[in-house]
Amino acid sequence: MLNSEFAKYSIIYYDLDAITSSIAALLQNRDLRMHLGQQARRVMVEEWDWRVRGEQIIRVVQS
Repeated sequence: MLNSEFAKYSIIYYDLDAITSSIAALLQNRDLRMHLGQQARRVMVEEWDWRVRGEQIIRVVQS
């Protein structure tokens, strides 16, 4: 499940024309590529790193 922070910096479409258009925009806009990449990395490190998830898993197992 995607949280709103991750979804904000993702390009998710269920329509071929929309995803094609988004990919073309990314190819033409280096700043947008860099911004989306940096934000996606930040979200992954802050929310999906094993140090973060590991603590959550330990709490679930111990409860």
